[in-house]
Amino acid sequence: WDQGRNLHLPDHQRSGVDLSDLAEEFALKHGLEDVPLVKAVMDQVKLAHEEIQGNKTENQRLQGLEIHYLETVEFRHVGTGKTLNLVKQQAYERSSKKVELQATGSDTSVFVLRPAFKARSAGEVVSSGDLVVLQSLKRVGGQHYCLHLGTHHGRAHDEILRGSMQIKSPEVV
Repeated sequence: WDQGRNLHLPDHQRSGVDLSDLAEEFALKHGLEDVPLVKAVMDQVKLAHEEIQGNKTENQRLQGLEIHYLETVEFRHVGTGKTLNLVKQQAYERSSKKVELQATGSDTSVFVLRPAFKARSAGEVVSSGDLVVLQSLKRVGGQHYCLHLGTHHGRAHDEILRGSMQIKSPEVV
């Protein structure tokens, strides 16, 4: 859209400025011919900012509330603010997918909290010590995946985190 120049978009949150006018002004300033494409990019950036703000507001609203089975959750690393994402690459085992800590969340970072046994059902409060299954909300490669975390299996703990989960980031989950 910017002909490979890595241009920084102007602040779309300026009050009283129409996005179409801002896109046209930006395109003229930088010699860009495709004004509708510039506007489309600016629209997407604006929507992304609105979604991020909405997510922050929702997270603040839900802070401290009980978690129920079949609710969706995202895992954010407290120290770095990175989000756990399921990625399409194959993990340690052939039928598995990798998880990575990434700067932003996506639709593959949302998991459904399911009870591990039929003794619990949808809508019940998750209690400390309950065994849960974390299933990906979005299908990856045509199917849902479950996040498995295990114990040592005879290996060092950090080796399991690096090998079994295939985490590329140096942060500890």
